[in-house]
Amino acid sequence: MAPNGLLVLYGSETGNAQDVAERVGREGKRRHYKVRVVRMDAYNVAQLPTEPAVVFVTSTTGQGELPKNMRQFWRFLLRKSLPPDSLAAVSFAVFGLGDSGYLKYNVAAKKLDRRLAALGAAAVLERGLGDDQHPSGFDAALDPWLRSLWEQLRLRFPLPLGLSDPDPGDTSTSLEPKFHVTFLPATTSNGGDCESAATAAPANELEEAVAAARAFHSLDPAGTGVDSLANTIGSGLASGGGTRYGPWRPYMAAVAGNTRITTASHFQDVRHVELDLGDSGLVYEPGDLVAIFPQQSQAAVQQFLVRVGLDPNARVRVELAEQPANSQAARSIEVRVGALVNGVLDINGASPRRFFFEVLKHFASTDLEVERLEYFSTPEGRDDLYRYNQREDRTVLEVLQDFKSASPSLEWLLQTVPHLQPRYFSIASSLHGSVPLILIGPGTGVAPFRAFLEEREQLAKQGQAMAPAHLYFGCRSEHGDYYYRSDWERMQQAGILAAEAGLVTAFSRDQPRKVYVQHRIRENGALIWQLLQQGGMVYVSGSAAKMPQDVARALADVVCEHGRLPQQDAAEYVRKLELSRRYFVEAWS
Repeated sequence: MAPNGLLVLYGSETGNAQDVAERVGREGKRRHYKVRVVRMDAYNVAQLPTEPAVVFVTSTTGQGELPKNMRQFWRFLLRKSLPPDSLAAVSFAVFGLGDSGYLKYNVAAKKLDRRLAALGAAAVLERGLGDDQHPSGFDAALDPWLRSLWEQLRLRFPLPLGLSDPDPGDTSTSLEPKFHVTFLPATTSNGGDCESAATAAPANELEEAVAAARAFHSLDPAGTGVDSLANTIGSGLASGGGTRYGPWRPYMAAVAGNTRITTASHFQDVRHVELDLGDSGLVYEPGDLVAIFPQQSQAAVQQFLVRVGLDPNARVRVELAEQPANSQAARSIEVRVGALVNGVLDINGASPRRFFFEVLKHFASTDLEVERLEYFSTPEGRDDLYRYNQREDRTVLEVLQDFKSASPSLEWLLQTVPHLQPRYFSIASSLHGSVPLILIGPGTGVAPFRAFLEEREQLAKQGQAMAPAHLYFGCRSEHGDYYYRSDWERMQQAGILAAEAGLVTAFSRDQPRKVYVQHRIRENGALIWQLLQQGGMVYVSGSAAKMPQDVARALADVVCEHGRLPQQDAAEYVRKLELSRRYFVEAWS
């Protein structure tokens, strides 16, 4: 590879890391680098020692887990047979995306950074760590990190005479579409190299949307990785060699039950949903997730199509603008526009990313809107964009309604509008019944614990002895959103929840002073310390905003007071619980 070659590798779970990687690629091209942006599991890692410069972008998911499309790459790097100078010729930089509300904040990027250095690679600059908890999101760390990246890379790889770079802080890029879209005559049929989104008439619009999504994601070998994702679902796939279900090939299950579990007067409408798996052959075990393909509001889809001037019944051919060599992806797909929008573009749920505003600027026709969009696209306008966009949870449709003169083309909408993602929900879990449980589940975080305890209830009926379980549940009001109250009370009467502090509640708004689960943890510190000494397991589930950190601090305070350890040692005790897999957190933003 030429000295100005730059490889950008990413591991992404929801698309944010991919978005950052593509931004690095765009800015790199403007700075005369020959850039390739590749998903980690689509790259031949054996070629890594030959790369002169590599930028790694990775998110951290769940409880300090690697993104699924990074795991194969990571396993290769961990091989003991690799000599310590394997990557001596490689210059690298790492940017991580994480959430400081989790105990294992940005651990994937930290591990990767250390491992690359251990294999002899030279860090161009200190790793960057983006934090979803920052008022401006991960862009607050990304903007200054990118400026330093371009400065440091240029010191290592000087430009040939006659060429010049833009200012390192200049983030503008030339627009190069990732997709080509061709509108087809009504009579056009599929060619031999095309994959159709629906060769037979779909049963309904949702099934057509799912088919369109699967076809679209099959185009991009450096994108979502639909097949690799589907193959990691595990026990959720049909057994016995039957149909393999996954996020983009869902089983259309009947809803057997849909019950509101908040009171009618409460402002939140929280539901208990039961799904009938019918003859799907799907099996699952306690601890698995269900991935649900989202269905968009048809009214919103119609509004969007009208706003951008698209005929839902028109058929289009979609293909990558640059087809990678030796790619196993589909060369092109043909699909109805309405199905493509309905199944791929998240038009009324997710807020668009900053690149959307940069692209929108090129399609706006009034000076005022062009000026505002240009400002939003700069580092100086980052905080104002965050206030306008993420803080207000503005959707793509709402932004387009605000900037009425902008009419982006379908190929740019496919590139810049957030893509619909499957929604994951805990369906069950269980542990051996000789183990004491401390379950901390504010709000809807309590849902998986119902499955924990129902499993224990069944085991108890079979005559198995159960160690005590202790549930800490918090909500706003005892009379508004006390989820599954009758279940908890029944389980305590049956001895599934311990008689002493087996059901501990915190109703934050039912008294002048707000009370949360972390307050109840401290109040019951002596018992919790006793349970920990008996080998107890701690499970925390709920919002990622502040709760996980507050619970961890409360547990450290318990260890400090009742274990008689200094505060620093108490915090280390909690960390070791996590490392020994006795402390688990499942949290979401």
